[in-house]
Amino acid sequence: MVAKGYTTLEALDRSPKGWNQVEKMREQAQTPLDPYNKTQKVPWYNRDGEAYETFPLPTQKVPATRPAYRNLARDWIAANPKEWEALWAKHNQPSEPEPGVELDGVTTYTNDNPIPPELPF
Repeated sequence: MVAKGYTTLEALDRSPKGWNQVEKMREQAQTPLDPYNKTQKVPWYNRDGEAYETFPLPTQKVPATRPAYRNLARDWIAANPKEWEALWAKHNQPSEPEPGVELDGVTTYTNDNPIPPELPF
């Protein structure tokens, strides 16, 4: 995404909007639920849109402390400088061809290189 110009590396230094909510839900998943308590059952829906109850959400073992947000793209670039240079070079080629140069069967024309009058356009 950075090499193609969809975002900047600096924009990835900030956590995304939903990151805190995901981490909060991950921490909540540590707490075992009571399968006999109807309020802790998760509704599932059949293809007709009717809700029915099923087993409670599974629990998982995760670290008790929330990890600090890290820009993994920045970490990868620091660890793989040659690969990053190759990616950057691949995606940052000049996007506009030189006027009058045929590119994949298409010749570009500009004000400096106008369409020749003999062409039937």
